[in-house]
Amino acid sequence: MPRGVVRVYKQDADQTMIFAGEDSIDHTPEGERVTLEVGKAFDVVWERKILSFRELSREEVDAEVEVTVRNRKKESVTVTVIERFHNEREVLVSSESALEPDAFTLEFDLDVPAQGTNTLTYRVRARR
Repeated sequence: MPRGVVRVYKQDADQTMIFAGEDSIDHTPEGERVTLEVGKAFDVVWERKILSFRELSREEVDAEVEVTVRNRKKESVTVTVIERFHNEREVLVSSESALEPDAFTLEFDLDVPAQGTNTLTYRVRARR
């Protein structure tokens, strides 16, 4: 893809195409991933809580995390929750399956119904 502006449109309830947002990209080789930030959803909000945190040693901790996503839209959404770590980590238990794009990142896709909520909980053992 050549460098430039990417405009994103979506189909409205009455089948009309409406402008959703835009972002600029750099030259991107074929087969590479492009990430666009086309705006922030003001009607999808989240809250993250640390439910428990234990030091197992000077180098290792155990933590349980809860992420609640509230969707105030009239349609369902899928939200990708991205958690980054400084060192190695191991997911011990999770309410959703995690993708691991690299050694320091977890990604959870959370389906949130229209006008509803969904909660992700996971427990991780991580090195400091």
